[in-house]
Amino acid sequence: ELDPSQFSRNSAKLSEAVKQLDSSAMIFGPSLSGVGACVDLNGSFFSDNGFAGYYLRNMRESGEAAGVRLLDVFDTHFYTSATDRSGNSILNTSGSSADTYRLQAPRALWDETYIEDSALYSAYGEYMPFIPYLKNVIDEYYPGTKFSFSEYSFGGGDNISGCIAETDALGIFAENGVYLACLMPDDDSSFQCAALSLFRNYDGNGSRFGNELLYSDNGGDSMSSCYAAQHNGDNSEITLILTNKNARDNKQFTIELDSSTRYETAEEYTITGDSPRITRIADTLTAEGNSFSLTMPPRTVSLLVIHGRKTKSSDSSGSESDISSGDTETTSRSGTESETISNAADLTIEIQTETATQTTAAVTETEPVTVTVPETTVTLPPETEPVTALTAKQPTIFDKDSGKVLPAPLKIVISILIIWCFGMMTVILFIKK
Repeated sequence: ELDPSQFSRNSAKLSEAVKQLDSSAMIFGPSLSGVGACVDLNGSFFSDNGFAGYYLRNMRESGEAAGVRLLDVFDTHFYTSATDRSGNSILNTSGSSADTYRLQAPRALWDETYIEDSALYSAYGEYMPFIPYLKNVIDEYYPGTKFSFSEYSFGGGDNISGCIAETDALGIFAENGVYLACLMPDDDSSFQCAALSLFRNYDGNGSRFGNELLYSDNGGDSMSSCYAAQHNGDNSEITLILTNKNARDNKQFTIELDSSTRYETAEEYTITGDSPRITRIADTLTAEGNSFSLTMPPRTVSLLVIHGRKTKSSDSSGSESDISSGDTETTSRSGTESETISNAADLTIEIQTETATQTTAAVTETEPVTVTVPETTVTLPPETEPVTALTAKQPTIFDKDSGKVLPAPLKIVISILIIWCFGMMTVILFIKK
């Protein structure tokens, strides 16, 4: 059985020994198993500040006595605890129900309106979402400490739902300043890896999602998400990632850019449920007056590379051509217009979607701060509010009977109606007897 006091003392001693050998070494700890371990070591430790607060305070006090910071990165794990309609964990399950719940599961990291029907939320719901909890406990007990997820997964590596969930996880990590995150892949992780490639090598030639993240907001649409970035302060190229989580319906995105910089063309790289290969859509998107539109098929992830007026479009012919990469190919999509985002200096981006919901997304620029996520560097606006992309207007919960996301009060009403109907049926049967 773990002795928290002895564990903290040993951690401090080991860290101090490492720092004496190499003062630049980064110390990660304590690599806890998840939310329950952070709060109370899964039921074996009880303290007002939880085990995470206890550990951070002891490491801070030991560091102050030693005259050196003894913990650089607070490390933990996060595996989704969400279940499908039958109560099975979605982590190792695929299928229509599991995939539907997986698409929303990353909201447990950041969204206070998200309520999950799981053992995690039943036992530790007051500490969710997880990232704001971690930030708060770090700020209180050891300010300046970074945080990381040395293991995480939302499952679904063999299908598009896993790709979309991984896309959201990476975007959420960037927006919230996660220092490092390491995916624990499924046996078949092809779609999870496709999401990683979309951020780090979307064209097979090393091209990446920008390293300076722009604040983005899709107005609360839980069936889409958006993440935007630029490269090293360069306004001539913007990258924008969009997802359509609808199982059957296309989603029409309309982007209005309020900027002194004019963007005229964009290229689209996409992943669909047919294959984990990243496909280059040959049709170059064009804009009119900084306004773009794009139709995305059901359950799709797309990355748009948006070029300013002075940037030459890489392919305006509209013909099919193979990109020199084993992981990327080019096809043509008829009826597709354009999709764009804007410049870093003077920028507001509004995204509206049509289909199941109406969304607005805004991207604004602020002075960036660089942080590190797994093998990449991204830039975040300082002191922005936790992710507002995907924000719902009121608390929501998955209803396993209907398979839909419902406002929490509505679920209560539905439950009452079901009980009432059952009671009426019982009365009728009794009368008949």
